Amino acid sequence: MAPPVLEHPGTRPTGSEDTVDERILAHPRIPTEKPKTAVCAGCRGEYPRRELVTVHEGHHDGLVYFHGAKLCRPCARRNGVEF
Repeated sequence: MAPPVLEHPGTRPTGSEDTVDERILAHPRIPTEKPKTAVCAGCRGEYPRRELVTVHEGHHDGLVYFHGAKLCRPCARRNGVEF
Protein backbone atom coordinates (compact mmCIF):
# COMPACT_ATOMS: atom_id res chain seq x y z
CA MET A 1 0.00 0.00 0.00
CA ALA A 2 1.39 3.44 -0.96
CA PRO A 3 1.62 6.26 1.62
CA PRO A 4 -0.92 9.12 1.28
CA VAL A 5 0.08 11.98 -1.03
CA LEU A 6 0.51 15.27 0.86
CA GLU A 7 -0.46 18.63 -0.63
CA HIS A 8 2.49 20.37 1.02
CA PRO A 9 5.63 18.25 1.27
CA GLY A 10 7.14 18.17 4.76
CA THR A 11 3.84 18.67 6.62
CA ARG A 12 1.62 16.26 8.46
CA PRO A 13 -2.01 15.88 7.45
CA THR A 14 -4.47 17.16 10.05
CA GLY A 15 -8.20 17.05 10.46
CA SER A 16 -8.63 20.76 9.82
CA GLU A 17 -6.12 22.86 7.94
CA ASP A 18 -7.32 26.26 9.22
CA THR A 19 -6.38 25.82 12.89
CA VAL A 20 -3.25 27.37 14.34
CA ASP A 21 -1.29 25.74 17.11
CA GLU A 22 -1.40 28.25 19.99
CA ARG A 23 1.97 27.03 21.31
CA ILE A 24 3.88 28.39 18.31
CA LEU A 25 2.48 31.94 18.43
CA ALA A 26 4.93 34.55 19.67
CA HIS A 27 2.17 36.81 21.01
CA PRO A 28 -1.15 35.03 21.51
CA ARG A 29 -4.21 37.28 21.58
CA ILE A 30 -5.04 37.12 25.26
CA PRO A 31 -6.33 40.39 26.75
CA THR A 32 -4.09 41.09 29.74
CA GLU A 33 -4.97 44.72 30.43
CA LYS A 34 -8.24 45.75 31.97
CA PRO A 35 -9.95 48.80 30.46
CA LYS A 36 -8.99 52.16 31.94
CA THR A 37 -11.86 53.41 34.05
CA ALA A 38 -12.64 56.37 36.29
CA VAL A 39 -15.34 57.12 38.86
CA CYS A 40 -18.10 59.66 38.16
CA ALA A 41 -18.09 62.49 40.70
CA GLY A 42 -21.91 62.57 40.64
CA CYS A 43 -23.26 59.02 40.89
CA ARG A 44 -19.98 57.28 41.87
CA GLY A 45 -20.43 54.81 38.99
CA GLU A 46 -17.36 53.38 37.29
CA TYR A 47 -17.14 54.18 33.55
CA PRO A 48 -14.50 53.99 30.81
CA ARG A 49 -12.53 57.26 30.79
CA ARG A 50 -13.57 58.13 27.23
CA GLU A 51 -17.25 58.25 28.26
CA LEU A 52 -16.77 60.80 31.06
CA VAL A 53 -17.05 64.57 30.70
CA THR A 54 -14.44 66.79 32.39
CA VAL A 55 -15.84 69.94 34.02
CA HIS A 56 -14.08 73.15 32.90
CA GLU A 57 -14.31 76.67 34.33
CA GLY A 58 -17.24 78.60 32.90
CA HIS A 59 -18.94 75.55 31.38
CA HIS A 60 -21.17 74.63 34.32
CA ASP A 61 -23.86 76.18 36.52
CA GLY A 62 -23.56 76.34 40.29
CA LEU A 63 -20.88 75.25 42.73
CA VAL A 64 -21.72 71.55 42.94
CA TYR A 65 -18.75 70.35 40.86
CA PHE A 66 -15.44 72.11 40.42
CA HIS A 67 -12.88 72.40 37.62
CA GLY A 68 -11.41 68.98 36.71
CA ALA A 69 -14.25 66.81 38.05
CA LYS A 70 -15.26 63.93 35.78
CA LEU A 71 -18.97 63.26 35.26
CA CYS A 72 -20.92 60.68 33.26
CA ARG A 73 -23.20 62.18 30.60
CA PRO A 74 -26.49 61.70 32.55
CA CYS A 75 -25.02 63.47 35.62
CA ALA A 76 -23.58 66.23 33.42
CA ARG A 77 -27.00 66.84 31.80
CA ARG A 78 -28.79 66.91 35.17
CA ASN A 79 -26.36 69.50 36.55
CA GLY A 80 -26.13 71.84 33.56
CA VAL A 81 -22.60 70.98 32.46
CA GLU A 82 -21.96 71.80 28.80
CA PHE A 83 -20.21 69.17 26.71
